[in-house]
Amino acid sequence: MVEIEYAVFGASLCFLLLIGLMILLWAWSTYNRLTGLALTVGKDWGQIDVLLQERFDLIPNLQGIVEGYTSHESKIWESFASARGAYDSSNSVGNPNMAKIGDSNMLVAAATMSLRAVAEQYPELKADSQYLKFMNTLTKMEDNIADRREFYNEMVLNYNFAIASIPAIIIARLMGLTSKEFFRVTDKTVREAPRVKFN
Repeated sequence: MVEIEYAVFGASLCFLLLIGLMILLWAWSTYNRLTGLALTVGKDWGQIDVLLQERFDLIPNLQGIVEGYTSHESKIWESFASARGAYDSSNSVGNPNMAKIGDSNMLVAAATMSLRAVAEQYPELKADSQYLKFMNTLTKMEDNIADRREFYNEMVLNYNFAIASIPAIIIARLMGLTSKEFFRVTDKTVREAPRVKFN
């Protein structure tokens, strides 16, 4: 009788240890998966940040070329400077304000469209090889930013879903993980196409 009780106790103990081990393995793999997703989102944002910084660094060179043809389009350069300031103030390390970054990105796009409209009024500028080179580079950067933004938003979606799904939410809360913002435009006035007036 005692032997049967020991056998039942031993089997129960093995069963409980097996369940505990399975829970531990699940927690470990969930922790690693969530950590990997968080790091991937950070890496993807870093790649976008580099492209945005390169684009901002390209603009002063473009300004020098354009100002050689026309000097009365200061509003365009003010728009670029305003966008750069908005971007820098909203891009704190580890906690970027994606809504404000999206708006500053759209300000740059609007200023770029205005610049292209100005170039239409100056055939010499439009034909300038340096101008064309910079505008082609800017266009490629815009395409790269759009591609990276799409990939970043997909990773944010995966990350946000992972930390909100049951039962992974338990580990996510223990890790202190919070949802990430998508990189998009939120200000309706920024979405509007710019209006350029020529005197």
